[in-house]
Amino acid sequence: MKPDIIGYNSDSRNISIRDAANNDLLKELSSFNENGVYPLIVNQVVAYKYKYQVGDTIDFYINNTKDRLDQKLLNSLNNLSNTQKIYKFKIVGINNTYINEEWITLQSIANSILGLDANEYNGIISNNEAPLALSNVLSLYAINDYWSANNKIFYATNEVANLSDSEKQTIINIYRQLFYNISLSGINISLFANNILRLYPQLTNDDINNKIATFLGLSNLDLTFNSSDVDQTLNNENATKANAAIKKFVDIYTDEALNSLLVNAVSQGIEEEYISQASDTVNQGMLIILSISFVISLTILIMVTSMIITENERNIAILSILGYINREKLLMFFSIYVPIVFISIFLSMLVVWLFIPVFLSSILSVTSILLPISLNFIHILIAFGIVSFVFALTCIISWIIQGRIKPIILLK
Repeated sequence: MKPDIIGYNSDSRNISIRDAANNDLLKELSSFNENGVYPLIVNQVVAYKYKYQVGDTIDFYINNTKDRLDQKLLNSLNNLSNTQKIYKFKIVGINNTYINEEWITLQSIANSILGLDANEYNGIISNNEAPLALSNVLSLYAINDYWSANNKIFYATNEVANLSDSEKQTIINIYRQLFYNISLSGINISLFANNILRLYPQLTNDDINNKIATFLGLSNLDLTFNSSDVDQTLNNENATKANAAIKKFVDIYTDEALNSLLVNAVSQGIEEEYISQASDTVNQGMLIILSISFVISLTILIMVTSMIITENERNIAILSILGYINREKLLMFFSIYVPIVFISIFLSMLVVWLFIPVFLSSILSVTSILLPISLNFIHILIAFGIVSFVFALTCIISWIIQGRIKPIILLK
């Protein structure tokens, strides 16, 4: 589970977060006050998928703090363990939405955990159908400060020796841009050298390279690649070391070198319309299937009930000749078959009750949509009443018809 926790401004005019009882959950976030615990809101999808309830606490490791590279460097250079701080969140409400996972807290809390300024933001909320701030802006930025001509940082996920010479050369070039420092000025300063210089302003160029080598676990930072060499052993060794160093950097951030200012745009109106249409379509389909199944079931029930009485005509006639009155015959007859009918109804309801979670989970895993479908007690009573009424009515009609025939004739 790797959730994206979103922080909203508590006084935003374009945000409304409410639970099934229509309570304002943003107020619950703002009024929450427990030492060492942060408030969290999840939606119905998360609550159903992970079995969460209001009041549950969850521990998270936050992996995208603003200073995560600095912390990695400081821990490595000072021989400290890379222990991650645990942040405890408590669920204060369940947002009544049924599409995609939602993890919500306050913007001020999210910024505080990430190390951002109080008013920094990375999302825009608008009630305009086509916000100009999004449609008329195309900007790129480097989340890891590595400005590359490519949108991804190239590195090998398998054996480096299997790469072509040009790919090995690319790995060496990226490595030197990230790690190997030539000077402390201009474009020749590497990304890591710039970070270490910010942490240790008094260091010389050699000192910085030594610290980078310590961080990477290398004895020599000056890794090169010469495609004209007959013996490619050194080239492969250098490319493998460089690739491992790049992989270490990618693990801190991602392999994305350049990110678009607009990563994605979500329309809440489209989502709500989609979930509404999907829910209506599924409900209509289920209603048709249930209606057909119900008609078939009632037909089978009527046939089986009639057959039961027909098959027991001789037994009923014998009981009549022996002097049993109708009330006694009915009691003996129904004491045998009524429990069977009731047990069948119970088993069918149990199957439906067990099938609904499986159906919802399969839909949720494929579409990230939680359909608000449940088996209500009133539905059980209605189904039970209809089946019991049809069974009783069929039995009475068949019994009356059979009762008009003299027992002596039935025994012939």
